Amino acid sequence: MAFRRLACASSPERSHHRGCRTPKAAHGPIHPLGARLLDHREQGHRCRRRRHGHRGDPPAPHDLHPAPGWYEQNPWQWWEASADALAAVAAMLSSDDEVLALALTNQRETFACLDASGAPLRPALLWLDARATDQIARLGSARVHRLTGKPPSSAPSSYKLAWLAENEPETLARARTVTDVQGFLALRLTGERRTSSASADSTGLLDIVSGAWDLGLARDVMLDPELLPELAAPGDVLGLVSRDAATRTSLPVGLPVVAGLGDGQAGMVGTGALQDGRAALNAGTSFALGIATGRYSWDPSYRTFAGPVHSSYVLESLTAAGGLSLAWFREHVARGASIDQVERAASEVPAVRHGALFLPYLTGTDSPRRDPLARGAFVGLGTEHGVGAMYRAVVEGLALEQRRGLARLEEAIGHGVEEVVMTGGLAQSPLVVQTVADALGRPVSVARERESTALGAAVVAAAGPPVGLYPNLADAVGAMTGTRSTVEPDPATRTLYDEAAAVHAELRPALAPLGAALSRLRGRGGAQEPSGVHPPVAQIP
Repeated sequence: MAFRRLACASSPERSHHRGCRTPKAAHGPIHPLGARLLDHREQGHRCRRRRHGHRGDPPAPHDLHPAPGWYEQNPWQWWEASADALAAVAAMLSSDDEVLALALTNQRETFACLDASGAPLRPALLWLDARATDQIARLGSARVHRLTGKPPSSAPSSYKLAWLAENEPETLARARTVTDVQGFLALRLTGERRTSSASADSTGLLDIVSGAWDLGLARDVMLDPELLPELAAPGDVLGLVSRDAATRTSLPVGLPVVAGLGDGQAGMVGTGALQDGRAALNAGTSFALGIATGRYSWDPSYRTFAGPVHSSYVLESLTAAGGLSLAWFREHVARGASIDQVERAASEVPAVRHGALFLPYLTGTDSPRRDPLARGAFVGLGTEHGVGAMYRAVVEGLALEQRRGLARLEEAIGHGVEEVVMTGGLAQSPLVVQTVADALGRPVSVARERESTALGAAVVAAAGPPVGLYPNLADAVGAMTGTRSTVEPDPATRTLYDEAAAVHAELRPALAPLGAALSRLRGRGGAQEPSGVHPPVAQIP
């Protein structure tokens, strides 16, 4: 049967692949080489997916880890992965299918510096890159936080741009465009230098309330504001597919490319958790717990992002090493055991009663207080603790972080959350879902569509003026999203998790003073200093 209407979304984003492996040298789930494309069929709401370059693939030649805490990638990989995915879905269409639009969503905070032809001048700096510690200390302020919604941390692009200005001034001198991932893809697809205001806000250069670039913020990090792309609101057209892009992707020439959102906000739209009383947990390499609100607020305990419509916002608590902690454990502690093996062993261990706790701070912490020197820790281990108990402790540590984050978000919006909708690769794990429900003491529903981030971009496109399948976003969300299962918290574990949460809350401040001392020890390990020279960013043939 042929379907007449189709909306697509392309998303090179953080991995949500359940079986991703932890980094070996330069390569691992923190590197965003992936494109997810979803087409939404009006009749029956069918979804098709094509992934290219996700974590099961061999390492790409320009994934770079030039120093501890430094993470880079060749931007051409985003384009090639996206183009391959688009071409694969286009090949599935019949002559009766009508493609209405392509909507984009992207990994936030990552950015690229481009020359006059739109080619990258150097590898992109990724969201997890933590080289700009000095710049964060000097430039992070309450003023910046109030304007951008982002507390000082390693995530926003702005501090890393300041690092480039101080350490690689020649890169910015040669640059003609500095853009986020969505802007780079839009440029390749349309030739237009535009991006979505709801993805660009993660750069830390946007006045989040006005939705416009703040020239003062750009100048603070020594960036010429003329290098920034034009902004479009979510649902508006970024440009039309060019002839060259149509040849590469098999999409129709002139197809509207619609501004989407950053991956976190798009994932929230794709779960349908936009109304009061619901929160969304995107459980991938990082764990992002978000609540939608119509009131702007800013606080060190959460990050504030632009929402899918004007004057809407997403408050988000981030656990950077979410699925990364589980992947690290499987590879380095369980010695490469499969996820099924470790989950089976962990399921045989009673919740909490094993008496061990894990702090999932493998990459430092951002909320409620930034501490780049914080590191993960097991506390309470004894000879009785094997792989199963330790893996359960890691899962429970992540769940307790969500409990603490949810409490802060509820305080910010002034009312409670009755249900959490979970998406991402780890939403497919019964152990993780049940543990989160037990720790939160609330029902946890699993989103019907696993690729909720891509679906969220398609929802925004379906409600936007170029497509107009639905009169507004709320109707599009109601028609296109849903949940497939709900897990209730086990009342028998409530008291146990209350007690564990109290201990867990005390551990972080108790161990914090040791972070600096351990960092000094790591500094004596003979780690090679970065040379400051990066390899050429050649276009992938």
